[in-house]
This record gives sequence, C-alpha cells and structure tokens, in this order.
Amino acid sequence: LNTHNIEYCYASQSYSVIVNYDKKECIITKSLRELQDMLPEDQFYRTHKSYLVNIYYIRKYVHAKESYVLLTSGIKIPVSVRVASSITEDIIKKYQAGKK
Repeated sequence: LNTHNIEYCYASQSYSVIVNYDKKECIITKSLRELQDMLPEDQFYRTHKSYLVNIYYIRKYVHAKESYVLLTSGIKIPVSVRVASSITEDIIKKYQAGKK
C-alpha cells in the first residue's frame, strides 16, 4: 500500500484495519503497535490506543470532554486524555519534519 493513501488505522482484536481515503479496508495480522513501527513516523500519529491517523488527512482537532480529530472524510477519531495536551504541538512537528 502507498502510505499516502492510508487515512487511518484501527485495532480490531489482534488485527489491525487499514482504511484508505476511498474507504477501502485492509485487515492485517499485525498489532497496531507493529503497524505503527512499519509506517513512516513523520506521517502517522497515535491519537488513541486503538487509532493511528495520517496527519495529512486531519482537518481539525476538537478539544472537548471527549476530544477527537476530524478527518477530511468527515470521520471522527478519538483522542485519548493523555495525548490531548500535546497533540497540536506533536502534529505540527511531524508535519514540519515531513516537509523537509
């Protein structure tokens, strides 16, 4: 898969599901941690224990009681409490690193 086409990934039991921008899904027999280690670090961000998002598909971040990132497709991906305080800075750093 071309990593630029991956919108987000999520954990499903002992598998990971990769979702492309065109909503096609691919199930792989790797944990989300293993998948995260395989994907480009400057392009993907772990927003939650069960979600990994491509930073280039994030449209906005909503910090609320239940924080989330809104992707360009309209999908809402949850942001964990422990990540909420640093997500904006972390994504800006990754985005800048990817543009070098």
